[in-house]
Amino acid sequence: LYHEPLSEEQIEAMATSDLIEYGKGEGLMSRGINDMACYLRRRNSGTRRELAVDFTMSFGGMGNLNEKNALPIRSLFMSESDHAFFAEGYREAFAAYKQSCVKKAEGVDYPEDHLMFMFQFMALLSERADELLSRRDIDGALADLKAAREFLEKQILSWFPAFSQRAEIFMTTRFYKGILKMTQGYLEDDIDVLDAAIEAIEGSEEG
Repeated sequence: LYHEPLSEEQIEAMATSDLIEYGKGEGLMSRGINDMACYLRRRNSGTRRELAVDFTMSFGGMGNLNEKNALPIRSLFMSESDHAFFAEGYREAFAAYKQSCVKKAEGVDYPEDHLMFMFQFMALLSERADELLSRRDIDGALADLKAAREFLEKQILSWFPAFSQRAEIFMTTRFYKGILKMTQGYLEDDIDVLDAAIEAIEGSEEG
């Protein structure tokens, strides 16, 4: 969702899925999903273009207000980096990936602190932790879960609200505004999920 505009096939797949069922719950994430689903129910021949414009103006960085855009890159939302590419946000993300033996694929023309890489990193740590738990490598699983918890708090939640607020300025569709709500709600929920997982595993070790 943060990488490139959706294709016709992706839009249709989401519209015909059970997305609306996930929007019936409580909380910010469900409200965001509901916004996305309600928008897609009214899709027409111009939907793909409308969504592509919204993406380009916001996540694509083409919208500009007071010389500021909404590219989903952490460095641009860190005051100490002077909004420069490949600055502190990039270095910290790169260091976190390196510490967990992960690196960006060659030839991908985005800095390491782009939101899509950060989400991929979080997903990879969760998958690795699950695999390690299945092999009874408790220490390894805890290390990955704690790394994910720290990364989420310090390198995503620390700037996502500011990015979301700016991105929404350039948006016209309920769909992309819903994505921002869904993401914020998911991130807040994920902190609780990681805390619970870490506590449960540490408790089982003590037991």
